[in-house]
Amino acid sequence: MSKNSYLLVLGLAFLNSRQLVANSNDEYFDMSIQDLLKVKVDVVSDFLETPSEAAASLFHIESDQWESLGAFKNSDIFEMSPSLLILPTTGESVAIRGYANTLSRRGIGTLIDGVSVNEMAFGSSQQSAEHISLGVADSLDIIRGPASVQYGTDAFHGVLSFQTYTQNKKENKIYSQLANDGANRISLKYSQPYGDGHFINIALDRSSLLNDDQEHWVYGENGISGDERRLDREENRSVGSALIKIHNGEKADLTYNLMHLYNENDSTGLPGGAQKTGYSDADVVGNISYNRLTKLVVNKRIGQFNYGFVLHNQNMNRVIPFQFNLSPPPLVGETLTKFSNQGSELYGKYLSPQKDFRLSLSLSVSKQVINEAVSQFSTLDGIVFPKSVAKYDGFERNVESFVLQGRKTIEPLDLDIEFGGRIDWHSNIGRQLTPRLGLIKHFSDKQVLKLIYGESFRAPTAAELEGSSIVRGSTSLNSEILKTVELIYSREYSTGQVQVTLFKSLWEEGITLMDIDDVEYSREYQNIADNSGHGVELSVLWGTYDWQLSSDLSFIESKDDLNKIDYSAFPKYIWNSKVSYGLSVQSSFFLAQRVLHDMTAGHDSSADTDLNTYVRHDVGYEYNHSDDLKFNAVVKNAGNQENWLPNIDNGPKGIRGRPISFFAGLSYKML
Repeated sequence: MSKNSYLLVLGLAFLNSRQLVANSNDEYFDMSIQDLLKVKVDVVSDFLETPSEAAASLFHIESDQWESLGAFKNSDIFEMSPSLLILPTTGESVAIRGYANTLSRRGIGTLIDGVSVNEMAFGSSQQSAEHISLGVADSLDIIRGPASVQYGTDAFHGVLSFQTYTQNKKENKIYSQLANDGANRISLKYSQPYGDGHFINIALDRSSLLNDDQEHWVYGENGISGDERRLDREENRSVGSALIKIHNGEKADLTYNLMHLYNENDSTGLPGGAQKTGYSDADVVGNISYNRLTKLVVNKRIGQFNYGFVLHNQNMNRVIPFQFNLSPPPLVGETLTKFSNQGSELYGKYLSPQKDFRLSLSLSVSKQVINEAVSQFSTLDGIVFPKSVAKYDGFERNVESFVLQGRKTIEPLDLDIEFGGRIDWHSNIGRQLTPRLGLIKHFSDKQVLKLIYGESFRAPTAAELEGSSIVRGSTSLNSEILKTVELIYSREYSTGQVQVTLFKSLWEEGITLMDIDDVEYSREYQNIADNSGHGVELSVLWGTYDWQLSSDLSFIESKDDLNKIDYSAFPKYIWNSKVSYGLSVQSSFFLAQRVLHDMTAGHDSSADTDLNTYVRHDVGYEYNHSDDLKFNAVVKNAGNQENWLPNIDNGPKGIRGRPISFFAGLSYKML
């Protein structure tokens, strides 16, 4: 990273820190600046803490916030986080802090109430399918960097953690959303107390997205440069979720929380993100998935101690229908994968009366099985081929884990020592040890400096261990390891907060495809890649009587050290900002901006065309008729800028971002 880039971002942090002096008032906004700073979550550790107290880089957003911003898909709120890039493919992939390539589909844990829903065949979750829709979620936390101590494999580059709807009082809320391109959403949240301190929560959500244009470039049938075509493709998506939860709140000494979530996703879109292999205009790839998740938590509190157990059971069926018109002969068909995941955990935790020492311990076991993985092909004139069974059909992984996490405060030094570690015994790869250590210096109640070292791992997926018809797997693969050091400075003011983060990461034992000389296979998975990344992130949160500002700026570089090439598809600069103005007690207006600068169309030399700077402006208006009735309208890409995003499958010139679009939402709470 250049010295000038560091100085630029650090200089902006100093400049903004000198300006946070105005009086604050929450009269005009749903959440004041101080409300935002005081939100507590337990996503980084087993204890409630604010993002500034957590031993990680954490982004938190709640459902009221993303509704006011016109968020429709999960990715609409992902991209609000610093240092995060959404990559259109056959759906959408996520890259955090660099490393944007085809493996961006892996290594990011997607959690629903703390349970990973990454499918085991390829380790991905968000790509192609949303396993939860926004209408049944209360909040989202995004961890940038290692999180394996808390969540094990897949929490590698980061974590996307959804918390489902939970309410401790009577509530009936309906939310509806419409868009100019036919997108629509209807959701219901219902809470009813019963008995003595017990509650039943129900949330239902259905959203549809029709004819969402994704213009992109593809190579011609010869798959060579100079033979490109610009195509206009459409994505269609329908997502629905149903949640039921029974619990007795958090105040009792003995608490329970039982939830069941059902989710279905039906989508069609671009095949492979428009790869250079030359798909024709008529090609279609779909994704139909059904996900069922049940979780039970029982907790007993005795003084300063808490102990309890957690049970979870997940089942997912995924069908991928397709039609490829350029294959000889043209083929239609589908692949079916059935996956199950069961687990149990015993835990105990202690927080001292002075809150200067805390410790948590847990023991867990889990079993993940690919119960079925088959494909069926046929020609357009009805000739049916025999079923093809994937090599990872019947794959099974058993994991036993022990986790220790703690924090000790050294009062004379105003210093917190964060410590933790995790030991996993995987039936496929053996033992895996993952440490975390942090020093948190409190210069005052408002000023903190954190030095954090953490490691994460990604165990080989079923496809990497077992292979496919053309790729040879390897049962001798080791886990990938990510080692990260972060230095985080945070200062709060009466009107806001400034935070600066410096980080450096080393990605070792990277699993990648290598060409081999073999009669049956052309390539093989090997632990051969080494990668590195570093960067600086600046976040500013500020508010006055009738203004609010949030702004995030990052400079990030990442590199493939083996091949000595940059991961140039990830923008070196990402800038998100949002300015809100309270027009009156009932109404407010916002202007948001997203800028991506210095990136290429693909991730290697076959598609290294420089992309123009991505600049998108969103504007919105919100009107609160009463505490029960709220209306908002949002125009995304208000200037209808022609923005292009990288294509990690190496299409020649990228994939076009969303054109101008209009969203309107109506929220009504009934007695």
